[in-house]
Amino acid sequence: MGSSSVEESKAHNLTVPVHRLPHELLSRIFQRTLQRNGDRDVKGSFRLTAVCSHWRDVAQTSPAFWTTIRLDDDVRMLEHFLRCSRNAPISVYANGSRDASWAPKARLLLPHTGRIAVLDLRLWPAVRTEAAWYHVSTLLSLSMPALRSLRVDANDVGVFALPPIDLGLFPQLQSLTLHETEPAWDPPVLPHLTFVQMYGLLWQQQPKLDDLLRLLSSIPHLQTLFFVNCGMKIARNHGGNASDELMRTVVPLRDMRSLKLKEDSRRPLVVIRKYISIPTTATVDVDADHAFMPYPLTWSRDVRDPGAIMVMGWMRRLQLAFLERGLTDEDVLGADKLLTIVEDYKDMTAERLAFSNIMMVVRRIFSLPAHKVHRSGEFKFRKRAYVLYLKWQAIAGSGR
Repeated sequence: MGSSSVEESKAHNLTVPVHRLPHELLSRIFQRTLQRNGDRDVKGSFRLTAVCSHWRDVAQTSPAFWTTIRLDDDVRMLEHFLRCSRNAPISVYANGSRDASWAPKARLLLPHTGRIAVLDLRLWPAVRTEAAWYHVSTLLSLSMPALRSLRVDANDVGVFALPPIDLGLFPQLQSLTLHETEPAWDPPVLPHLTFVQMYGLLWQQQPKLDDLLRLLSSIPHLQTLFFVNCGMKIARNHGGNASDELMRTVVPLRDMRSLKLKEDSRRPLVVIRKYISIPTTATVDVDADHAFMPYPLTWSRDVRDPGAIMVMGWMRRLQLAFLERGLTDEDVLGADKLLTIVEDYKDMTAERLAFSNIMMVVRRIFSLPAHKVHRSGEFKFRKRAYVLYLKWQAIAGSGR
């Protein structure tokens, strides 16, 4: 195209009504065009900048146009978005849909942590090495004074579980969702936090009752609490000793609207309700029906039965083999032998089941997808776990 044709095109563009729109209005139209279902059409951003030089200038000088950062995008695209967003608050997402090895790119965010407003990380399959774990852990250990929403899903990362997250680093936090990731249980007061979800904490991550109460006492305006499959320690140790109970105080949660306390092992978490005060108008979903409790509430947490300790050891080995490390060809024979020993055990009691949590572990094993259990078709691991669960369910229900 000759220079005269270019000049004619520019002259024509000046007569088009959209070209005469104020800069701010055109920028707002661009942003609304690209936002779909709360997401940002990244390719659309570059298509708009290619229409003409005027549109490109409007986009390049509009920081809000570049504020959605996807760590699984190309490095050059990430750098472009970070540069063009200037000092505007940014929303950061990573789920591995485009790049399963996005973790090292988290280092690009380190100079920008002061303006991260939303952080949503799905760690698997990106966090599979110590180096990847280091990059993500470093990011989450830094202060983010503008952070409003944090979601960390560490499901399936196994040995690369993250260290406890210090919520005190995020003073403006409003929404928190953690899956197989624990917070530090004694944060400073978080006056803006209103929404908390925790799912599937591993045994070593789970809080005791006093830990959870300390966390709740630091969230005075909490409105929604979902605490699901995180409370086995609380359920088993809920009684504590007499001095513990005398020292505990009720935590007032005056703004609570929705409370959900669930545990797959059917252990009661109703004890938490004893120590929190919520409005009568709040929606409450708590496993509290004594008719379905698999063991008496009066059982002691200090079980000295050698058989219970042995069953606890089996539980831990099954958990490591099937749920944390995952089976390999070298492990399957040992796992088969261990499961055979457990199947042949004739002295299982309701108290040993309650003490060890082994029912919960076998339930999670038979609930795994077939492709997650190596050589399950050959050794029938999932089917055998299901048969064990049904047998133990009958023992737990009878209280024998």
